[in-house]
Amino acid sequence: DVDVVVAGGDVAGSTAAAALAALNWSVLIVKPGQHPERRLAGELIHPAGVAGLETLGLLSSDFQAAVRLHGFTVFPTACETGCIDLPYLSGADRPGVALSMDHSAIGKALLGATLAHPRVTLAQGWRVGGLHAPDDAPIVTLRRNAVTETVTCRLVVAADGAASAVRGYAGLHHRRIRTAVLTGYRIPAEALPRPGRGHVFTACAGPVL
Repeated sequence: DVDVVVAGGDVAGSTAAAALAALNWSVLIVKPGQHPERRLAGELIHPAGVAGLETLGLLSSDFQAAVRLHGFTVFPTACETGCIDLPYLSGADRPGVALSMDHSAIGKALLGATLAHPRVTLAQGWRVGGLHAPDDAPIVTLRRNAVTETVTCRLVVAADGAASAVRGYAGLHHRRIRTAVLTGYRIPAEALPRPGRGHVFTACAGPVL
């Protein structure tokens, strides 16, 4: 039994677990495992997020491989002339630099740093298969293959994505409506007109990031 069960051990789950462990709560991260090949490869952490991760002590040496971005450049036409630079604001409490890295690498780095906290443990390969709360004390059902376990806690954090099963177990039902489709391409850094910046091209049917 623990204070908190966090369903999902990716970016949101690891960060939430680290923040709660800093409050001296014992945390169990339940991570069923993901399919990195199904994710859009790139991920960008804006400066406010970088500052937050630093405050939580989660910026490990694994982030040395991240690309540093200092802002965005908007290209309103097909040519490079007339572009608009949008630098990140920088101050004493804000580094003004974003970090960009493969999503699975970010998740792995954050989970590793979070598990270094003595009050955080990991249930790898398990998933939350049920939730009920008699007497306002949540009881979480964990499943892995044919094995079932139960954990009593004070708080459950649903960090298991947009189609959250845990949210449904808690009676928070929702309906998803697809509004867009994303397609990702790997582009060599030397092919980008403004290295060290995010790129937004608007001279097409819609913006391209």
